[in-house]
Amino acid sequence: MKNLIKKYPVVSYFVLAFGWTWLLVFGLILSGGVKDVSKPTPLFIIVGLLCNVSPTIAAILVTGAVNGKVGIKALLGKFNSKSRRSHYLLSLCVFPGVMALTKIISHFVIRPYEWNFVIPLLVMGLIWPLFSAFGEEFGWRGYVLPKLLQKHSPLKAGLILGAIWSTWHLPMDYIGYQAYGSAMIPAFVLVFISLVVQSVIMTYIYVKGNGNLRLMVLYHYTITGSTILIDGLLKTINDPHLAVYESIVTVALLLGMAFALYSRKVTMTGGMKYENQNKAI
Repeated sequence: MKNLIKKYPVVSYFVLAFGWTWLLVFGLILSGGVKDVSKPTPLFIIVGLLCNVSPTIAAILVTGAVNGKVGIKALLGKFNSKSRRSHYLLSLCVFPGVMALTKIISHFVIRPYEWNFVIPLLVMGLIWPLFSAFGEEFGWRGYVLPKLLQKHSPLKAGLILGAIWSTWHLPMDYIGYQAYGSAMIPAFVLVFISLVVQSVIMTYIYVKGNGNLRLMVLYHYTITGSTILIDGLLKTINDPHLAVYESIVTVALLLGMAFALYSRKVTMTGGMKYENQNKAI
């Protein structure tokens, strides 16, 4: 097995990351363990947490098999890279800002909101994102992205990784949107596009932040945290079709942000710059 991983490290990574998560999620779906995601069962929470950590665990296992402890140390060390304060500001503010603006627009145009404090969701919104952020980013942006940047521009690398990342999420998205009825397919498409655009934005921050994985963990934390916290703070009309319209606003705002970042007169380069970062993993 170790020799096979050494021969096909990237393929091995994807087999582990996808296989682990998809087996758990499809097992949960087929067992009937998912009925109402707003009232998660202990089994649902356990499976969800295990799914969240598969990309990082896969990266550590593959890196360890190929490069041993030195490789694992190099992978984990990316969390301690240095970046400017502006990069941290981007990581922390982009998605919460987009979500806040989405809700403001939605409140006046699509569906009104009112305050609704749901304590369990608020607690989950602070804790659950830690598992998804640390559990995924050492894999997607720590292991896969540097390899893509060796061969592709940041924009193309972000698009490729975004498509992979979105595909990995599909079974989880099904759980979240299975009750949407006729609105499920549009919701699927929009969340897929949203993650691809987020990947493009995150790649920009990663490149400008000198490959600092802490920026990616923070950004990912805001994605999961903002989504859960807003559900815990705001109450609105529960209409899947209106939710789809709202998602269109979110995607439009994210596309605008991505365009603004990549259209700046700043050199965005990939390629050989990342070769040295990747040698140890």
